Amino acid sequence: MDRRSFVVGTLAGSTSAGQPDLQVGDVLFGAYPHSPWASLAAAFSLDRAPFGHVGLVAGLAPAQIVDANGDPTGGAVALRPIAEFLQGAQWVEVRRLRRSFVDRQRVARTAQAWIGAPFDSRILLDDDRLYCTELVWKAVKVACGLDLVPEKRRIGLRPVIDIGSLRASRELEFIWAGEPARLHIPRRAGR
Repeated sequence: MDRRSFVVGTLAGSTSAGQPDLQVGDVLFGAYPHSPWASLAAAFSLDRAPFGHVGLVAGLAPAQIVDANGDPTGGAVALRPIAEFLQGAQWVEVRRLRRSFVDRQRVARTAQAWIGAPFDSRILLDDDRLYCTELVWKAVKVACGLDLVPEKRRIGLRPVIDIGSLRASRELEFIWAGEPARLHIPRRAGR
């Protein structure tokens, strides 16, 4: 399936009516066709989906996301408004960890512990720098002891967490996909 077929098929099955509210700990995948770095991440993904960036919902009052955002020149793990995360995104997908609400909150808090950590443009699984998918994977692993991607792709001999492998995790339940403007963000914290 090519990227266009994926997007058209996903959007055709989405409606704004009855869509679930975001929850703390939800994983947001964004498709950013005008971002060279995100486009490169999407092209590297085996699932051929257009998504090139990911973050974790960290709060709902106000609506915030924690993500490792950068490019070859720099960047860092940051807490920012979800609206800012969605800027430039053509599509967004929401997935939810198949764990309790308390566990998902713990994952979000764990990810926030890395705020300020430098962005890893080398795409290495190590402790001092993080890239977007590594942040989500590592937060879940530390908070819940769960490896979302037990079989990692490799670049040469180096294991990596690519977006397609993260999206394919059996532990992440598909919740919703569509245009960012249709994403319902609750005005208050809730389950």
